[in-house]
Amino acid sequence: MRGARKAKSKAKVTVQGAFVEATSDLPVPENDSDSDFEEPMSVSGAGSGRGRKRGSGRGGSAVKRPRQTGAAARNRKKSEDEEDSGTGSLFDVVKSGKASLQSTVDEWIESYKNDRDTALVELIQFFIQGSGCKGTITPFMYANQEHAEIIRKMTEEFDEDSGDYPLIMSGPNWKRFRVNFCEFVQVLVRQCQYSIIYDQYMMDNIISLLTGLTDSQVRAFRHTSTLAAMKLMTALVDVALNLSINLDNTQRQYEAERQKQQPKRANDRLEMLLQRRQELEENQAEIRNMLTYIFKGVFVHRYRDSQPEIRSICMAEIGTWMKKYPNMFLDDGYLKYVGWTLYDKSGEVRLCCLKSLQPLYDTEELATKLELFTNRFKDRIVEMTLDKEHEVAVQAIKLVISILQFNEQILADKDCENVYELVYSSHRHVAQAAGEFLNAKLFRRDENSTNKLKIHRGKKQSLNTPLLRDLVQFFIESELHEHGAYLVDSLWEINDMMKDWECMTDLLLEEPAKGEEYMDDKQETSLIEIMVCCVRQAATGESPVGRGTSKKLTSKENKQVLEDKTRLTEHFIATLPQLLLKYLMDGEKVANLLQIPQYFDLDIYTTSRQEKNLELLLRYLHEIMEKHTDSEVLEAASKCYESLCSEEFAIAGKCDVARKTLIDSLIAKFKESMHDFFAEGEEPDDDEIFALLACLKRIEALYSCHDLNSWDIWDDIFHIIKSGNDSQGIPEEIVCKALACGSQALLWYLNKLDEANPNKNEMKSLRKRLNDMMKYCHDLLFHQQDKVGEEAYITICDLLVMFSRHLGEINEVMRPLVYEPDKNLQQQLSNFLTEKVFIEDDDDDIDENVKIEELHKRRNFLASFCKLVIYNIVQIRMAADMFKHYMKFYNDYGDIIKATLGKAREINKVSTAKTLALSLTQLYKELQMEMGAVDRSSEAFQSLKELSRRFALSFGLDQVKNREAVAAMHKEGIVFSLHVDEHHDLSTPPPNLSFLEVICEFTNKLMKQDKKVVLHYLDKHLPGGMMPQSRSEEWQSLFTYRNSLSQGDGEVHPITLKQATQRRYANKRKQIDVSDHDSNMSDWVDMSVGTPAPGVPVMASTAIKRRRMDEESVGGASEQSEDFQESYIGGAPPTPHMSWMTAQKGQTGAQRQMEAAYGHYRQGGNLPPMETEGSEASIGDFESPRSHVMPPGYYGDGTQNIEDPSHSGVIHHLPPVQVPGMQHMSESVFVGLCEIVGTSQLVALRRETEAIREMVKRRVTPNDGLIEMLSGSMREGFRLKGSDRDIMFWYNNDRVIMDMSQSENYNTANTVLILSDSSESPPGFTLLQLLTPRTGRYVFSACVRMNDRVFISSSIWRQLTCSVMVPNTTVHGPCGTGILGRVEYDTAICFICDFWPSSASSWIDRCHAWPNPEVVHDIVRNGCHFVAIGHPLGIHENEEWRISFSQAEYKLVYSMNHCQFLTYGLLKIFLKEVIDQQSEETNKLLCSYHMKTTVFWVIQNNTLPYWCPQNLLTGFWVCFKLLLKWVYKGICPNFFIPQNNMFLTKINGSAQNRLFLQLHELYKKGLACLLHSSSIRHIDTTLSKAALDELQVLVHHDQGMYIYDLSRDISWEILGICQQMAGNLQAALYSYQQSLTQHPINRIQTATHMRIQDVVSQLNN
Repeated sequence: MRGARKAKSKAKVTVQGAFVEATSDLPVPENDSDSDFEEPMSVSGAGSGRGRKRGSGRGGSAVKRPRQTGAAARNRKKSEDEEDSGTGSLFDVVKSGKASLQSTVDEWIESYKNDRDTALVELIQFFIQGSGCKGTITPFMYANQEHAEIIRKMTEEFDEDSGDYPLIMSGPNWKRFRVNFCEFVQVLVRQCQYSIIYDQYMMDNIISLLTGLTDSQVRAFRHTSTLAAMKLMTALVDVALNLSINLDNTQRQYEAERQKQQPKRANDRLEMLLQRRQELEENQAEIRNMLTYIFKGVFVHRYRDSQPEIRSICMAEIGTWMKKYPNMFLDDGYLKYVGWTLYDKSGEVRLCCLKSLQPLYDTEELATKLELFTNRFKDRIVEMTLDKEHEVAVQAIKLVISILQFNEQILADKDCENVYELVYSSHRHVAQAAGEFLNAKLFRRDENSTNKLKIHRGKKQSLNTPLLRDLVQFFIESELHEHGAYLVDSLWEINDMMKDWECMTDLLLEEPAKGEEYMDDKQETSLIEIMVCCVRQAATGESPVGRGTSKKLTSKENKQVLEDKTRLTEHFIATLPQLLLKYLMDGEKVANLLQIPQYFDLDIYTTSRQEKNLELLLRYLHEIMEKHTDSEVLEAASKCYESLCSEEFAIAGKCDVARKTLIDSLIAKFKESMHDFFAEGEEPDDDEIFALLACLKRIEALYSCHDLNSWDIWDDIFHIIKSGNDSQGIPEEIVCKALACGSQALLWYLNKLDEANPNKNEMKSLRKRLNDMMKYCHDLLFHQQDKVGEEAYITICDLLVMFSRHLGEINEVMRPLVYEPDKNLQQQLSNFLTEKVFIEDDDDDIDENVKIEELHKRRNFLASFCKLVIYNIVQIRMAADMFKHYMKFYNDYGDIIKATLGKAREINKVSTAKTLALSLTQLYKELQMEMGAVDRSSEAFQSLKELSRRFALSFGLDQVKNREAVAAMHKEGIVFSLHVDEHHDLSTPPPNLSFLEVICEFTNKLMKQDKKVVLHYLDKHLPGGMMPQSRSEEWQSLFTYRNSLSQGDGEVHPITLKQATQRRYANKRKQIDVSDHDSNMSDWVDMSVGTPAPGVPVMASTAIKRRRMDEESVGGASEQSEDFQESYIGGAPPTPHMSWMTAQKGQTGAQRQMEAAYGHYRQGGNLPPMETEGSEASIGDFESPRSHVMPPGYYGDGTQNIEDPSHSGVIHHLPPVQVPGMQHMSESVFVGLCEIVGTSQLVALRRETEAIREMVKRRVTPNDGLIEMLSGSMREGFRLKGSDRDIMFWYNNDRVIMDMSQSENYNTANTVLILSDSSESPPGFTLLQLLTPRTGRYVFSACVRMNDRVFISSSIWRQLTCSVMVPNTTVHGPCGTGILGRVEYDTAICFICDFWPSSASSWIDRCHAWPNPEVVHDIVRNGCHFVAIGHPLGIHENEEWRISFSQAEYKLVYSMNHCQFLTYGLLKIFLKEVIDQQSEETNKLLCSYHMKTTVFWVIQNNTLPYWCPQNLLTGFWVCFKLLLKWVYKGICPNFFIPQNNMFLTKINGSAQNRLFLQLHELYKKGLACLLHSSSIRHIDTTLSKAALDELQVLVHHDQGMYIYDLSRDISWEILGICQQMAGNLQAALYSYQQSLTQHPINRIQTATHMRIQDVVSQLNN
């Protein structure tokens, strides 16, 4: 036997077809690529390629095995736990986790010793079952087939309809199975290490089987066997370690015995030790051979597997081997695999590599062996600190810290700088890890410094003093001074110097110790900024805005915050006045220092008797306000006063007195400076000008936080404004400040009014002041000093918005304050734009930055005027001068003008059309003035025509909606073109005739019948009423226009809904064949094609062309999935490696599994037949619900046939509309829902209120500010219990475009352009490429580089913006979620696109009947949004963005009638109170958005033609059936992009099966399922059931005690009705029959007979 072992250890084995020596030295593979990953090897190569049979050694010499005579049952006793867990197999025992694994293994070993073949069959079956395979290995198979053949057979029997297998299944039981699985393998080796592990049979068979399985194409086999093989190898490493220890001990004993003198030496013991040593050496060689074989046969292939989880297993285990057995594995031959895999494309694998290396560098004796590896891969490790996966980056930084501690010299300065910069990262964990590195590198205390502390004024110098100096220097050198809060947060939990307030203030206040230098001005400024950031973080406990999610503080953290706040308050109460005194005249430092009191615990001033320091603070605040004129300092001081005067603190009174004293002083100085400035007969000198200007700056700063109107300074401020108009000698800055103060004063007057019962005198006074202010601002509009005119213009626009008619609409009592601008003022505002905005800069010498600032200012002017237009404050006609500059200034203002044009059209289409006509006529007149007779070939005239074409395009495609507007356009153009005076020679053309060519651009917007009307109107208004006889060139414009009106007979024209319906139903057999599309898609995507006009070829329709493109894309997906080796099987959670389309195609397998399960359940019940693949499925194909509350004929002979437009030729069986019983029930539910959801009037009021609130809020939003939009159920008009508030925000100067041509619509100087790239993303998702280099801080921080392009990462963006709007917000999907008060909120900062995505273009073509064309055009014109969440199956999940149609969705909900809206509300209630209550396992699978999508599809497909109160329950049932069908198929098509299956990643496999069965149970109950809703029943279902039971007992057994005999017929009738509602039809029939046997005094027999007929009909159905 020993000889066989030795021969075997020297033998050669086959690995991938090449012979290599079975030694521990591992050769470098031929392919030294860092990043390739080979595909899984074929099964044939797995088993036979190595040429090994079971029982053979790794050398190839087979060990004969006797034939098995039969399957012998294991002779071991099963415990009760094993019996409960299943069949008692190893898999069941390990899965249950109840039995001791060591006992289980010991029993298996005993079984193996008795019958090793039977035991091995059981063990192999364990690995097969652990892979999720249901196949069984029989003793005959094991005896007669090789491992490769067995694996091939198991592969054929593998249930590929289910992609789930134990290692990836969710739930605590399966997680425990994975742990037990790994432990079982290790316990097996550990328990066998002293016996059968060396029998050359067991391990050979196990290793051979696992090696073969790891080469399988089936992912489940490969994953499970790789995990088992790697854990097996780890266990063998432990065995090798034990052998090594035993061998060392034996060797020492042998040497000790051998060195004894001959008389004392025990030869037999020496011989025994020698034999033992030889045996241990042989065993060690055996184990090393096993390790080498597994490594070469499994690891070398699987570390490059296509699946990242398999690669992760390899990397995690090799780190364990290196740590445990460094003598063998801590070698460059093994380390290279870890180094190569550092470049893996999967973040999970890269993370495992770093975690494997971390303990090696942390162990000093091992780190010395990594020098060569470190030199080779150090750059890659440093590079990984910038990894897009934050967890990887954090681990990489930790590893760099370990490398730094191992050898500080190995990291170059550049390497360290790369990590330093990460302290400013937006991701908090990355920044904190970088802070640890920075702390380890730069902020290390000198251990001997304690003995060298310098004494100053009796105070010891803090140990943190040199560290703070270094921190300040680092901050200065980083040149990121606006991010001081980020630096502080990075070091906050790492170094206690961040809370050493005393050290910080000592550095600022005390003289430096001997030998130290004074801090210069820049260092002091930086230290103060850092100190203020530390104070803010200590007092709030919150991270800076944009750095990760703000979590809710724990009680311990809150306690720490309170302690820190108390400590910093106690310290700065005394030191802040000293700091303010020292830096009193340094504006930048004072502005920072004044932020500190905002974070004080102000009660400490009282409790600690710090009134003296409070007086000092107030005194210095007073001095700062009096001595400074810088706006930043004054605003900081004003806010400081606001904090100190908060009424909740005891010091408020004292501070308020100080504030009033300050204001008194400032007002006195203001009045004095007013007197000096306006002294009669004297010109003010520079000092007087400065004094007045300084007073106005201080008053403006105070006005921003405090109401100064009680000081009665309005008259003085207004006097300046009035004088600024009367006298041109007042400096412009003084007038501008006075205008700003006056505007703020008016707003404070308005704020002071009691909204419920305002004082009439105060309103009258405010109205007079407003009129005076507007009058003089109007006069100042064209002041000779430009700044004055500009400030007056802004003031007018702002006041017009605040005092517009909307103020009176919101609150009727405020109507007297509404200010309506007269025509003169409106014209003056328009003229201001002409003179100040629409001017060209011809001076090329102006600095570029100055140009940009000037353009920004002009855009603000234009936007201010546009607000007046879109809020309908000024007449739309006033915008004519603006619209005519659309083309000329397109690059600068095109986006603003275009948006205004769209909003104006919403107000009044006809007025807007006339305004556009006016713009064109004005430009035409200007050409006439320049040229005399207009040259039609000139460039100016062609530009005019181009402008006309752009205006025409803005009308959209809907001719019906724009019919009147286009007609008005032509009328205005004809009147202008043909106008002549009385003396005009009729033989010559009118002077404006060529203008007809301009309005030719609008001809294609006319409907066919309207063209004839316009043509008649044209002929009627011709000079002389006759066509000219001459066709000379000068009349060509007329003939061109007439020809355009006469053409178009062969064009496609819009048809009415009635015509479209008739054509669609009559010609359904003649529609284009779309049979080549994917059968899965046909069941849920609307494939109907709009019918073109008569006489037009079929392919002339763009809708048809687009449809065919969609179909081709679906077909392409089908072909793609055929080549995918590991297709999405059943309900397996899709992996990132798998494409989204492949996973979608895999739903076919899931459906087969569902059919099998469905058949099983159907055997025992009355379930409807399942649809087969390829059948013409429809939402009506399920059986009618056997509802026990449905009247006769509900699904009987009275049904009507209604065709679903989404499936040609499919007939639906829907309940008839006119069923009296159903009508009455539906009407009752309608009334009840109006109480729960709201009446149509109340819902409309909610929507209007929200629209007004949003409109008012947007008025004050700057051009570069955040726009807010309420979305979700609140915006739709719901106020259901538990509804959250969904709010979307986007930056107004960020715009997404769909292609580069759209960039022409924006001014790139002040607009951040982002390109949508969906070429590699699933439907409904896209990448966002940043095109503009200059961008905001958050966008810049969220950028990642891919393929030399810069993209905005959605995952980074979520972390950055989660808590921007509300602190302590956590990430949930694309939103930040939290609770404010009692309201749950979701906020999402997204991006907006003004264009409709091409992927949703098919939705436009589907909108034949609903919504109406006006709504469609409005939706398309407003574009879409992009929210920060990627598709789980997208190859760029962390970078992808989801296309959001939130704005379109609430517009669609608005277009519903109230019955449709209440049906939607009923579905939401049904989801929350019924579906979600069925099971905890399924209560998160469906969401309200699925309900909304269901209603949208049902309405658009015209499934229910009449939506009225009598049909509400019918509408609900149709929606529920569609939802049930979607769950059955695992397909929920997005309403706008149907190719986006919203069930793809969540509702599949076992979860889908469970959800379907639960929904079907509700479906079988019919409409009685609604009775499970407490809102519908108005009482708790448990109580109602108990009440029904009590009623039944009462009616059956009462002997006249509670119910009079004359009322028993009614009692039985009531009982029957309740039983019928509860679904107990037999009991209801009995009760009704009993009612007929009672005394008929109440005359209810007719109704009882009808109810009996109803019940019998339902029983028969």
